[in-house]
Amino acid sequence: MNEKRLHAGGAGRALSDKKSVTFRGGALPRPLQKARVQNYKPLLIIQVLFSFLIIISSLFVAASAAYAFPNTKVASIPVGSGPYGIAGNGTYAVVAESQTGRVDIINLSTNTLLSTSVFAGTNPSMVAVTPDGTLAYVTGYGNNGANTTVYAVSLNASSNFTTSSVSVGSGPIGIAIVNNIVFVTNYGSNSWSYFPVGSSSPTTVNSWGGGPISIAANASATQVYVANSTSNTVNVFQSNFNGTNTYGVTATITTGLNQPDALLLVPNSTTLYVANGNGNTLDVINTSSKSVVATIALPSGGHPNGLALTPDNATLMVMNSPAGGITYIQVSNNSVINSLSLGSNLEQAYIPSNSNAYITDYSANMVYQLSSVVTIISASPSAINNTNNNVSTITWSSTMSGTYEVEIGGNGTMGTGTPIPGDSGSVTAGQQMTTPIYASDLINLAGGANGPYTIYIYVTTTQGSIVAYTSTNIILLTTAPQPASNLSATPGDGKALVSWTASPSLYLGGYSLYYSTGLFAINSLPATVDDAGNTTSYTLSGLTNGTLYYLGVVTYDLAGNTSPLSNIATVTPVYIPGPSEIAGQKGNCFIATAAYGSYDDFDVWVLRQFRNKVLLKSDAGRWFVRTYYRLSPPIAHFIAGHDALRAMVRILLKPFVLGSMVVLYGTTIQKFIILFLFMIIFVIAIEGVKQKGKLLFCHSRENGNP
Repeated sequence: MNEKRLHAGGAGRALSDKKSVTFRGGALPRPLQKARVQNYKPLLIIQVLFSFLIIISSLFVAASAAYAFPNTKVASIPVGSGPYGIAGNGTYAVVAESQTGRVDIINLSTNTLLSTSVFAGTNPSMVAVTPDGTLAYVTGYGNNGANTTVYAVSLNASSNFTTSSVSVGSGPIGIAIVNNIVFVTNYGSNSWSYFPVGSSSPTTVNSWGGGPISIAANASATQVYVANSTSNTVNVFQSNFNGTNTYGVTATITTGLNQPDALLLVPNSTTLYVANGNGNTLDVINTSSKSVVATIALPSGGHPNGLALTPDNATLMVMNSPAGGITYIQVSNNSVINSLSLGSNLEQAYIPSNSNAYITDYSANMVYQLSSVVTIISASPSAINNTNNNVSTITWSSTMSGTYEVEIGGNGTMGTGTPIPGDSGSVTAGQQMTTPIYASDLINLAGGANGPYTIYIYVTTTQGSIVAYTSTNIILLTTAPQPASNLSATPGDGKALVSWTASPSLYLGGYSLYYSTGLFAINSLPATVDDAGNTTSYTLSGLTNGTLYYLGVVTYDLAGNTSPLSNIATVTPVYIPGPSEIAGQKGNCFIATAAYGSYDDFDVWVLRQFRNKVLLKSDAGRWFVRTYYRLSPPIAHFIAGHDALRAMVRILLKPFVLGSMVVLYGTTIQKFIILFLFMIIFVIAIEGVKQKGKLLFCHSRENGNP
């Protein structure tokens, strides 16, 4: 069990009279880990370069994606000592100074401090603002987790920001406000509390894990999620548990064994992110299955501490400490799409809009304003080739005036990619720009291999010479895709169910299904064609029963390149009455169904597959099926009413079921053996008929008949 000595204040004042404080598992809450100021040794700050992550992630992007998240530092706002939690209401940002016991109020329109003296106890940690923006709740961990107070700061329009308090469990740290209910984790007492906004009477719930540090809830506040930092679990609590008026645990989810810290629940989804503070990973929890479904690796040397979501719910920003830097995650596929080297000890973020974000830096005593200065409006088409579709146009704009440059590749730092000659110049704030990207640019400047290329647009602003950027992906496809294979078709009534094996090529756009009553080739494709989309099966309708059709599939990619023709399949649509047409119901209308008692019985299914894939492929087979459908209903109804007869028919059908399985799925040798056995049965049957004829003939002669 490790012992930690905690200190606070610029002069190195001990939080607990310089006594050693012990935490279970040796894990301290993140604000407390930052409270060691006396004899403070500067951290080894490594500004991690993330370019390889961008390159790797781009290989999995199959379409153009414009990134408009805040990625450029446009301002640094000095604040008090040890800024940690931050939240706001669009007008103000509220920052908890964990070293001073105060709260800073920032005017976002001017980036100036309105107040630096709002009291919030000892070691104020996290901040949450009510939906109406009138109150900011601040958790105060206190000396050694001894505090039991959450402070409510009134966000009025003056510089006199008043406070009130609510008593909860010991060591309050994590906080969330959902559905006008305030949720708080009590690290020191292994519990969490909740109360309506404006109330001072909380209800406390025991935690089912050690060191509850972060909390989240769904939109209706019926499910609450609590991260336990010392037991490496996330508890799921359900409201009105067992008919009570409080919450009870319905699941305990084990996360990575690396001190789960921050939680973030994506609105209107089943995705819950968990930052594993000591493991440089994010766990992705599915809230429906209540299980970890993915783990996202983050840069080494970091410490994922703060999680924030852009207002469009598209991008997750991960604040890393102590190495500094922000990792950007695309929520739709949990891929790392960008990174930003920034500061030294990033903690939390407040994002009032898609274009701005405010980040606390604990060691630098700063709040950084980030902005998406350069925004891509569109990039069309997303894929190009070097023949008939050889240019993509990127439409973009900048919120600041300056000079711009376009580069292929790189890592978000101007000069790390390959500049495109002629794609540079001046831009005015708010001006909509268009930049063409030619296939020849990607071929001559970047090698021209098939795949996605990241295009960066940099703007060096005239205001402070800030270098801002944005990026998108353009896919170059210079070779034709490979064709589909194993094309086959099953006849239906005026239609055919067509299926094939997908082309192994990447960046597929889809398949064109050609059909005709005459044979055709790739250089003589018929005019009759259906776009089957990017799938491997398609129902071709509008065909004429009894007519032979030839079918072929051509693959096309995202750039419009087309493949050679697949194999040619043939099909003859035929009208076959269904069960309901013959017997008036789905059920005992056929002999097999009547014998087995279920249309969905496995043996019946096998016989249906034999009908579809073997009998319906030939004229003789289709004649047999039509005859069977015409004659079987009365026999089936008779069989259905006699259990002994049903059992006998099942025994008689079993060889046909086994034979059908071998024909459909067996090896060549197995099929040969079945054919041989059926020939023996056929010979025996013929001999039986002959012997019966002889017996009848002899019997007739004995009775004097000719």
